[in-house]
Amino acid sequence: MLFKKTTLAAACLVGVASGATLDVTNKAALGDATHKAVSNLVSLYSAEKQAGKTTEGAFDQANVSWYVSGIIWGMVFDNSKYNGDRAQDNVAGSAMLEATFKETGDLLGGPQRTVQEKLRGKWNDDLGWWALSMMSAVEAYDKNVYIPGGAKFLDVAALTWNEILEQWDETTCNGGIYWSRNREDPSPNKRTFKSVITHSQFVELGARLSIATGNTTYLNWSDKVYNWMKTSGLVTADWAVLDGANAPTCTQVDRTEWSYNAGTLMGALAYMYKATKMATYMDDAKKLLPAAVGKFTQNGIIIEPVCTTTPAMCGRDTPASMPQFAKGLSQLYLEGDAAMKQQIQTVIDTTLTSAIRNCNNDWWCNKEWQQTAAPAQDVYNQYPTAELLVAASAIHGASAPAGTQNGLPSGPSSASNNNNSNNKNSGTSGALGGSPTGLTWAAGAAVAAGVTFFLV
Repeated sequence: MLFKKTTLAAACLVGVASGATLDVTNKAALGDATHKAVSNLVSLYSAEKQAGKTTEGAFDQANVSWYVSGIIWGMVFDNSKYNGDRAQDNVAGSAMLEATFKETGDLLGGPQRTVQEKLRGKWNDDLGWWALSMMSAVEAYDKNVYIPGGAKFLDVAALTWNEILEQWDETTCNGGIYWSRNREDPSPNKRTFKSVITHSQFVELGARLSIATGNTTYLNWSDKVYNWMKTSGLVTADWAVLDGANAPTCTQVDRTEWSYNAGTLMGALAYMYKATKMATYMDDAKKLLPAAVGKFTQNGIIIEPVCTTTPAMCGRDTPASMPQFAKGLSQLYLEGDAAMKQQIQTVIDTTLTSAIRNCNNDWWCNKEWQQTAAPAQDVYNQYPTAELLVAASAIHGASAPAGTQNGLPSGPSSASNNNNSNNKNSGTSGALGGSPTGLTWAAGAAVAAGVTFFLV
């Protein structure tokens, strides 16, 4: 369940669509288009920040959900990783410093976690998006890169992995991670729901952490969680990726299929294969890919079928969904065989060709990928095609414009040295049986694969 809010924000139209054109095989042209689209998006945050409208490292939350901002910062670092375009990395890093409560280095704010969980509504899938974005920064630089003025990106991701794992519960549904962190929520669909997106994120996060650290504990848990997704029926034998199920039995299943669920699972399988080279993950991806493309494309263009069949289910945050499908496809492309690469490239290129009809020559775009619509200067219209351009860059390769290669500083700031004693052993805090120094930890519940630790 991605869409918790449905209030629609007004768009600032910038004229009729000019039908921007792009040769994706021209690396310089693709890099330039991606740079402009991403820069336009980040400029909206910078303007809001100057106006005092940003909080918690996010775009104005009156208009954009907190987790979507986390996704966007990950896209910025993916652009850095794939294209070498680091022009916006400092803005993204500064936002992540605020999101991790500066010297606290924790998306839940350390001692503020109860407030963040129960009052601020930071759920496990919200944390998962931000943690995956932390890993994009690690992959764009290295495992020792710091959030400017704060903790290491890797340490935040590892801590978040532990915090999400706290929510694994084998006393209901024989396992699974809760969607909400608040067990006192009056709504059972929130209090007891185990969403497929949380599990896909966790599988991917564990694989990426293992690649960065060499710690196989992450992989063991990713494999355990992935197998639970299949045995619980959330991933079916015919490769439908369902939305989730309610504890205590998980027989009450929400069978809605969203593009972002399938896309994120494709990315997770790609990273699991990259981390392990075990054929089983790629074999599953080969089965998931055609099933997902069959459901989430029309005339070769990525779509969100739910919004056609049941429009009332789609709201403000819906534009963040299809880009996750495109991102997952591009992640799978990097690990897939020749046939998979061809199928994925065809989908991305066909979708991009349609989408950029709604971009002007300055690379302001509209969220519509199938219909023709005027470009608009707001987050939910700009983000989808920016993410699609980054996905195309991963597939085709792109070169950043001159002067965009300077990004995050190479080492910690003085604030990092003074305030982040919990980040001395990058990646070790994610392993069960290890805990970061400088924080108060208490032993939590034992589970089948070992003992995890709970912040207090």
